[in-house]
Amino acid sequence: MQAGDEGVDARSDIFSVGLVLYEMLTGKRAIEGASPASLIAAIMERPAPSLAGLAPAPLDRVLKKCLEKDREERWQNVRDLKTQLLWATETVPGVSAKKERTPWIVAAAMALVAGAGLLYGFHGSGRAAGPPPNSVPVIVLMDTTAPNGVYDPKTRKNSGTNADDISDGLRDLPVSLHKETVSSSWDREDQILKQVPDLIVMHRSAFVHPIVLDFELASASPDAPAGPASKSSPDTEKFDYSRFNPIGWYKFDAFLGYVGNASPRTRFLIYSRNWESRHEWEQSVTRRFPELRGRVFTLSIRIKDGTASFRDAETIAQVKQAAASILNLKR
Repeated sequence: MQAGDEGVDARSDIFSVGLVLYEMLTGKRAIEGASPASLIAAIMERPAPSLAGLAPAPLDRVLKKCLEKDREERWQNVRDLKTQLLWATETVPGVSAKKERTPWIVAAAMALVAGAGLLYGFHGSGRAAGPPPNSVPVIVLMDTTAPNGVYDPKTRKNSGTNADDISDGLRDLPVSLHKETVSSSWDREDQILKQVPDLIVMHRSAFVHPIVLDFELASASPDAPAGPASKSSPDTEKFDYSRFNPIGWYKFDAFLGYVGNASPRTRFLIYSRNWESRHEWEQSVTRRFPELRGRVFTLSIRIKDGTASFRDAETIAQVKQAAASILNLKR
Protein backbone atom coordinates (compact mmCIF):
# COMPACT_ATOMS: atom_id res chain seq x y z
CA MET A 1 0.00 0.00 0.00
CA GLN A 2 1.24 3.49 -0.87
CA ALA A 3 0.09 6.25 1.50
CA GLY A 4 0.44 9.88 0.48
CA ASP A 5 1.01 11.43 -2.93
CA GLU A 6 4.80 11.37 -3.19
CA GLY A 7 4.88 8.66 -5.85
CA VAL A 8 6.59 5.28 -5.71
CA ASP A 9 10.31 4.69 -5.97
CA ALA A 10 12.99 2.42 -4.43
CA ARG A 11 12.45 4.07 -1.04
CA SER A 12 8.86 2.81 -1.05
CA ASP A 13 10.26 -0.73 -1.41
CA ILE A 14 12.65 -0.06 1.47
CA PHE A 15 9.66 0.82 3.67
CA SER A 16 8.08 -2.52 2.66
CA VAL A 17 11.29 -4.39 3.50
CA GLY A 18 11.17 -2.82 6.97
CA LEU A 19 7.60 -4.04 7.47
CA VAL A 20 8.57 -7.58 6.43
CA LEU A 21 11.66 -7.59 8.69
CA TYR A 22 9.58 -6.51 11.70
CA GLU A 23 6.96 -9.21 11.10
CA MET A 24 9.61 -11.92 10.55
CA LEU A 25 11.29 -11.10 13.85
CA THR A 26 8.20 -10.54 16.01
CA GLY A 27 5.40 -12.51 14.39
CA LYS A 28 3.29 -9.32 14.48
CA ARG A 29 2.47 -6.70 11.88
CA ALA A 30 4.37 -3.48 12.30
CA ILE A 31 1.35 -1.32 11.45
CA GLU A 32 -2.29 -2.35 11.75
CA GLY A 33 -5.67 -0.75 11.18
CA ALA A 34 -9.27 -1.90 11.34
CA SER A 35 -10.00 -0.38 7.93
CA PRO A 36 -8.01 0.93 4.93
CA ALA A 37 -8.53 4.48 6.21
CA SER A 38 -7.28 3.70 9.71
CA LEU A 39 -4.33 1.77 8.26
CA ILE A 40 -3.29 4.76 6.15
CA ALA A 41 -3.66 7.00 9.20
CA ALA A 42 -1.44 4.66 11.20
CA ILE A 43 1.22 4.69 8.47
CA MET A 44 1.17 8.48 8.29
CA GLU A 45 0.88 9.33 11.99
CA ARG A 46 2.12 6.61 14.33
CA PRO A 47 5.84 6.37 15.17
CA ALA A 48 7.81 3.54 13.63
CA PRO A 49 7.73 0.36 15.76
CA SER A 50 10.86 -0.58 17.67
CA LEU A 51 12.69 -3.87 18.12
CA ALA A 52 14.11 -2.70 21.45
CA GLY A 53 14.49 -5.72 23.72
CA LEU A 54 13.65 -8.08 20.86
CA ALA A 55 16.73 -7.73 18.65
CA PRO A 56 20.24 -6.26 18.85
CA ALA A 57 20.48 -2.47 18.67
CA PRO A 58 22.13 -2.46 15.18
CA LEU A 59 19.15 -4.27 13.68
CA ASP A 60 16.73 -1.95 15.49
CA ARG A 61 18.57 1.01 13.98
CA VAL A 62 18.34 -0.44 10.45
CA LEU A 63 14.63 -1.12 10.89
CA LYS A 64 13.80 2.36 12.19
CA LYS A 65 15.52 3.99 9.24
CA CYS A 66 13.58 1.71 6.85
CA LEU A 67 10.30 2.87 8.40
CA GLU A 68 10.93 6.63 8.57
CA LYS A 69 7.79 8.59 7.61
CA ASP A 70 9.83 11.04 5.55
CA ARG A 71 11.35 9.04 2.71
CA GLU A 72 14.27 11.48 2.58
CA GLU A 73 15.23 10.13 6.02
CA ARG A 74 15.13 6.46 4.94
CA TRP A 75 17.95 4.49 3.37
CA GLN A 76 18.12 6.10 -0.05
CA ASN A 77 18.85 3.00 -2.09
CA VAL A 78 18.77 -0.75 -1.65
CA ARG A 79 22.53 -1.14 -1.96
CA ASP A 80 22.95 0.94 1.23
CA LEU A 81 20.27 -1.12 2.97
CA LYS A 82 21.98 -4.38 2.03
CA THR A 83 25.32 -3.06 3.36
CA GLN A 84 23.69 -2.01 6.63
CA LEU A 85 21.93 -5.35 7.09
CA LEU A 86 25.20 -7.20 6.55
CA TRP A 87 26.89 -4.91 9.08
CA ALA A 88 24.07 -5.38 11.60
CA THR A 89 24.34 -9.18 11.52
CA GLU A 90 28.03 -8.96 12.32
CA THR A 91 27.69 -6.37 15.11
CA VAL A 92 25.92 -7.85 18.11
CA PRO A 93 26.95 -5.94 21.26
CA GLY A 94 27.82 -8.05 24.28
CA VAL A 95 28.08 -11.30 22.33
CA SER A 96 31.53 -12.70 21.69
CA ALA A 97 30.83 -16.21 20.48
CA LYS A 98 28.99 -16.73 17.22
CA LYS A 99 27.07 -19.70 18.57
CA GLU A 100 25.53 -17.46 21.26
CA ARG A 101 23.76 -15.23 18.76
CA THR A 102 20.01 -15.58 18.39
CA PRO A 103 19.96 -17.47 15.09
CA TRP A 104 16.52 -16.38 13.95
CA ILE A 105 17.53 -12.72 14.20
CA VAL A 106 20.61 -13.26 12.06
CA ALA A 107 18.79 -15.56 9.65
CA ALA A 108 15.90 -13.13 9.24
CA ALA A 109 18.27 -10.26 8.49
CA MET A 110 20.17 -12.39 5.97
CA ALA A 111 16.89 -13.33 4.29
CA LEU A 112 16.19 -9.61 3.97
CA VAL A 113 19.70 -9.12 2.55
CA ALA A 114 18.70 -11.50 -0.22
CA GLY A 115 15.48 -9.55 -0.69
CA ALA A 116 17.39 -6.27 -0.74
CA GLY A 117 19.65 -7.63 -3.45
CA LEU A 118 16.56 -8.63 -5.40
CA LEU A 119 15.09 -5.14 -5.16
CA TYR A 120 18.41 -3.63 -6.20
CA GLY A 121 18.29 -5.78 -9.30
CA PHE A 122 14.81 -4.47 -10.10
CA HIS A 123 15.73 -0.82 -9.58
CA GLY A 124 19.26 -0.86 -10.96
CA SER A 125 19.75 1.02 -14.20
CA GLY A 126 22.32 1.06 -16.94
CA ARG A 127 23.24 -2.60 -16.53
CA ALA A 128 25.66 -3.69 -19.23
CA ALA A 129 24.68 -6.45 -21.65
CA GLY A 130 25.21 -9.93 -20.29
CA PRO A 131 28.34 -11.96 -21.04
CA PRO A 132 28.50 -14.14 -24.14
CA PRO A 133 27.31 -17.76 -23.86
CA ASN A 134 29.68 -20.17 -22.15
CA SER A 135 31.65 -22.41 -24.50
CA VAL A 136 30.81 -25.25 -22.07
CA PRO A 137 27.57 -25.06 -20.06
CA VAL A 138 28.15 -24.19 -16.38
CA ILE A 139 26.18 -26.03 -13.71
CA VAL A 140 26.30 -24.84 -10.08
CA LEU A 141 25.21 -27.43 -7.49
CA MET A 142 23.98 -25.87 -4.25
CA ASP A 143 23.16 -27.58 -0.95
CA THR A 144 23.89 -27.75 2.77
CA THR A 145 25.86 -30.08 5.04
CA ALA A 146 23.12 -29.85 7.72
CA PRO A 147 22.45 -33.53 8.61
CA ASN A 148 18.71 -33.52 7.90
CA GLY A 149 19.33 -32.07 4.46
CA VAL A 150 21.79 -34.72 3.26
CA TYR A 151 20.04 -37.69 1.67
CA ASP A 152 22.52 -40.57 1.52
CA PRO A 153 23.56 -42.03 4.93
CA LYS A 154 27.19 -42.57 3.85
CA THR A 155 27.47 -39.04 2.49
CA ARG A 156 25.92 -37.65 5.67
CA LYS A 157 28.35 -39.64 7.83
CA ASN A 158 31.27 -38.18 5.86
CA SER A 159 29.92 -34.61 6.27
CA GLY A 160 29.24 -34.42 2.54
CA THR A 161 26.36 -32.84 0.66
CA ASN A 162 23.83 -33.91 -1.94
CA ALA A 163 25.82 -31.73 -4.33
CA ASP A 164 28.83 -34.04 -3.86
CA ASP A 165 26.81 -37.07 -4.95
CA ILE A 166 25.12 -35.22 -7.82
CA SER A 167 28.51 -33.99 -9.03
CA ASP A 168 29.79 -37.56 -9.16
CA GLY A 169 26.74 -38.61 -11.15
CA LEU A 170 26.94 -35.80 -13.73
CA ARG A 171 30.65 -35.99 -14.51
CA ASP A 172 30.15 -37.67 -17.88
CA LEU A 173 28.01 -34.77 -19.15
CA PRO A 174 29.80 -32.15 -21.32
CA VAL A 175 29.51 -29.43 -18.67
CA SER A 176 31.60 -27.50 -16.15
CA LEU A 177 30.50 -28.39 -12.61
CA HIS A 178 30.83 -26.13 -9.56
CA LYS A 179 29.65 -26.72 -6.00
CA GLU A 180 28.45 -24.19 -3.44
CA THR A 181 27.68 -25.09 0.18
CA VAL A 182 25.11 -22.80 1.81
CA SER A 183 24.46 -21.95 5.45
CA SER A 184 21.85 -19.98 7.38
CA SER A 185 23.89 -16.78 6.89
CA TRP A 186 25.04 -17.47 3.32
CA ASP A 187 25.35 -14.28 1.25
CA ARG A 188 27.40 -15.15 -1.85
CA GLU A 189 24.78 -14.35 -4.48
CA ASP A 190 27.18 -12.14 -6.41
CA GLN A 191 29.82 -14.89 -6.44
CA ILE A 192 27.29 -17.21 -8.05
CA LEU A 193 26.55 -14.59 -10.70
CA LYS A 194 30.27 -14.29 -11.49
CA GLN A 195 30.24 -17.94 -12.51
CA VAL A 196 27.57 -17.09 -15.14
CA PRO A 197 25.70 -20.37 -14.54
CA ASP A 198 23.56 -21.90 -17.25
CA LEU A 199 21.87 -24.12 -14.68
CA ILE A 200 21.63 -24.07 -10.89
CA VAL A 201 20.68 -27.38 -9.28
CA MET A 202 19.44 -26.72 -5.77
CA HIS A 203 17.70 -28.44 -2.85
CA ARG A 204 14.35 -26.81 -2.06
CA SER A 205 15.26 -26.95 1.66
CA ALA A 206 18.81 -25.68 1.17
CA PHE A 207 18.34 -22.74 3.54
CA VAL A 208 15.68 -24.22 5.82
CA HIS A 209 17.79 -27.11 7.14
CA PRO A 210 20.78 -25.03 8.34
CA ILE A 211 18.47 -22.43 9.90
CA VAL A 212 16.70 -25.20 11.84
CA LEU A 213 20.07 -26.67 12.82
CA ASP A 214 21.43 -23.31 14.02
CA PHE A 215 18.24 -22.69 15.96
CA GLU A 216 18.43 -26.04 17.75
CA LEU A 217 22.14 -25.72 18.49
CA ALA A 218 21.70 -22.24 19.92
CA SER A 219 18.70 -23.35 21.96
CA ALA A 220 20.50 -26.34 23.48
CA SER A 221 21.96 -26.17 26.97
CA PRO A 222 25.69 -25.28 27.05
CA ASP A 223 26.24 -28.55 28.92
CA ALA A 224 24.36 -30.67 26.37
CA PRO A 225 26.51 -33.34 24.71
CA ALA A 226 27.71 -32.67 21.19
CA GLY A 227 25.95 -34.44 18.36
CA PRO A 228 23.22 -34.00 15.76
CA ALA A 229 20.87 -31.25 16.89
CA SER A 230 17.68 -32.79 15.58
CA LYS A 231 16.10 -36.09 16.52
CA SER A 232 14.15 -36.11 13.27
CA SER A 233 15.06 -38.85 10.82
CA PRO A 234 17.38 -37.47 8.12
CA ASP A 235 15.70 -39.81 5.66
CA THR A 236 12.12 -38.60 5.90
CA GLU A 237 12.14 -34.78 6.07
CA LYS A 238 9.45 -34.84 8.76
CA PHE A 239 10.36 -31.54 10.39
CA ASP A 240 7.46 -29.75 11.98
CA TYR A 241 8.13 -26.70 9.83
CA SER A 242 5.01 -25.00 11.22
CA ARG A 243 7.00 -24.36 14.41
CA PHE A 244 9.31 -21.97 12.58
CA ASN A 245 8.97 -18.70 10.74
CA PRO A 246 9.30 -19.33 6.97
CA ILE A 247 12.64 -17.55 6.78
CA GLY A 248 14.41 -20.29 4.82
CA TRP A 249 11.65 -20.49 2.22
CA TYR A 250 11.62 -16.70 1.85
CA LYS A 251 15.38 -16.57 1.36
CA PHE A 252 15.27 -19.40 -1.16
CA ASP A 253 12.62 -17.76 -3.35
CA ALA A 254 14.33 -14.36 -3.08
CA PHE A 255 17.59 -15.96 -4.23
CA LEU A 256 15.89 -17.38 -7.34
CA GLY A 257 14.29 -14.04 -8.11
CA TYR A 258 17.56 -12.16 -7.68
CA VAL A 259 19.66 -14.48 -9.82
CA GLY A 260 16.87 -14.89 -12.37
CA ASN A 261 16.63 -11.12 -12.82
CA ALA A 262 20.38 -10.51 -12.88
CA SER A 263 21.25 -13.46 -15.14
CA PRO A 264 18.49 -13.92 -17.75
CA ARG A 265 19.89 -17.13 -19.21
CA THR A 266 20.26 -19.00 -15.90
CA ARG A 267 17.77 -21.81 -15.37
CA PHE A 268 16.99 -23.69 -12.17
CA LEU A 269 16.44 -27.35 -11.34
CA ILE A 270 14.95 -27.64 -7.83
CA TYR A 271 14.55 -30.96 -6.05
CA SER A 272 13.06 -32.29 -2.83
CA ARG A 273 11.96 -35.63 -1.41
CA ASN A 274 8.41 -36.84 -2.13
CA TRP A 275 7.51 -33.29 -3.15
CA GLU A 276 3.76 -33.49 -3.74
CA SER A 277 3.21 -29.71 -3.87
CA ARG A 278 5.97 -28.94 -6.37
CA HIS A 279 3.66 -27.75 -9.17
CA GLU A 280 1.87 -25.40 -6.80
CA TRP A 281 5.23 -24.00 -5.72
CA GLU A 282 6.32 -23.52 -9.36
CA GLN A 283 3.17 -21.50 -10.01
CA SER A 284 3.67 -19.48 -6.83
CA VAL A 285 7.31 -18.55 -7.46
CA THR A 286 6.75 -17.65 -11.13
CA ARG A 287 3.72 -15.57 -10.19
CA ARG A 288 5.87 -13.68 -7.70
CA PHE A 289 8.82 -13.40 -10.11
CA PRO A 290 7.45 -13.42 -13.68
CA GLU A 291 10.96 -13.35 -15.14
CA LEU A 292 11.37 -16.97 -13.94
CA ARG A 293 8.60 -18.33 -16.17
CA GLY A 294 9.85 -21.23 -18.25
CA ARG A 295 13.14 -21.29 -16.34
CA VAL A 296 12.27 -23.20 -13.16
CA PHE A 297 12.06 -27.01 -13.24
CA THR A 298 11.33 -29.33 -10.34
CA LEU A 299 12.07 -32.93 -9.39
CA SER A 300 10.42 -35.06 -6.72
CA ILE A 301 13.05 -37.51 -5.43
CA ARG A 302 11.56 -40.82 -4.36
CA ILE A 303 12.21 -42.33 -0.96
CA LYS A 304 12.96 -46.04 -1.34
CA ASP A 305 13.43 -48.41 1.58
CA GLY A 306 13.22 -45.50 4.00
CA THR A 307 15.83 -43.30 2.37
CA ALA A 308 16.61 -41.23 -0.71
CA SER A 309 20.04 -41.16 -2.31
CA PHE A 310 21.75 -39.65 -5.30
CA ARG A 311 24.03 -42.68 -5.24
CA ASP A 312 21.01 -44.66 -6.42
CA ALA A 313 21.33 -45.36 -10.17
CA GLU A 314 17.70 -44.55 -11.00
CA THR A 315 17.70 -41.35 -8.98
CA ILE A 316 20.88 -39.92 -10.47
CA ALA A 317 19.70 -40.94 -13.94
CA GLN A 318 16.56 -38.86 -13.29
CA VAL A 319 18.69 -35.82 -12.42
CA LYS A 320 21.04 -36.38 -15.35
CA GLN A 321 18.19 -36.64 -17.83
CA ALA A 322 16.58 -33.47 -16.48
CA ALA A 323 19.84 -31.48 -16.65
CA ALA A 324 20.61 -32.69 -20.18
CA SER A 325 17.10 -31.83 -21.35
CA ILE A 326 17.13 -28.33 -19.79
CA LEU A 327 20.51 -27.55 -21.34
CA ASN A 328 19.65 -29.27 -24.62
CA LEU A 329 22.76 -31.44 -24.40
CA LYS A 330 23.49 -34.17 -26.90
CA ARG A 331 24.53 -37.28 -25.00
